[in-house]
Amino acid sequence: MKFAFLCLLIILSTKLTAQEKQNFNPDKKYQADSIIRWTKRILNATSKKHPGFYRYTTKENFNFLVDST
Repeated sequence: MKFAFLCLLIILSTKLTAQEKQNFNPDKKYQADSIIRWTKRILNATSKKHPGFYRYTTKENFNFLVDST
């Protein structure tokens, strides 16, 4: 039991230290088509999971807002 706990602790600590090495860069730039693709993918996934997602704002209006942004 102690061995399994020790192994789990080692695995978790290596995962946490690996995440610390990633630096956040607020000045990083992304391509506009990548942002549009990511946003549409998030909206599509949310609309499939959320029952009233398009209750107040239509899908066409969301697409217009994403394209105009």
